[in-house]
Amino acid sequence: MSYIMPLAVTVFLAADYYIGCVYGPLGEYIFGMGLFKWGKYATLSCAVTNIVFSLIGVWKKGYLGVLAATVLSEFVIWFADGYIIFGKYYCNNMSYVMDYIKTHTLYIIQVILSIVLSLWLTCFINFKNIWIQFVLGVVLSEIVFTGLLLVIHYHTDEFHYAKKLIIDLYKKIFIHRKISKHG
Repeated sequence: MSYIMPLAVTVFLAADYYIGCVYGPLGEYIFGMGLFKWGKYATLSCAVTNIVFSLIGVWKKGYLGVLAATVLSEFVIWFADGYIIFGKYYCNNMSYVMDYIKTHTLYIIQVILSIVLSLWLTCFINFKNIWIQFVLGVVLSEIVFTGLLLVIHYHTDEFHYAKKLIIDLYKKIFIHRKISKHG
């Protein structure tokens, strides 16, 4: 009997976590602006989607079906609330909704590429000590993710803004510390 869960469990849990992280600020914005009138429909559609697909999923695939249904229903509320904020309330312009979808699709593709490339590269790590293999796999995965992040987002305004913040922080911490020690 094996106690190791299939890779699909990890994928669904990671997708659940990603959606939760991205949806969190969106949900807070809706709550903060008092947009409950529109949000109730998104929440209701999410609940119905989750119940229906969980019942179908548990019947067809067991617990994996329930996890898949949860991720699917979170996609429903994530995109519905994105539509509410960008399309309906905030600016009444569908181009913002399309930009929102395009941006997050790019993020998802980046994460999938990172996972696939990391899994492929970690197949070449073969040490007898499981801890060394684990640590090297983590380091390699971080290098792959960061490398893809740099390649994909290097040309964006957000990347250059983040780079400027990091440089300014570096200057405040290290250069100011050197001046105050010598001055």
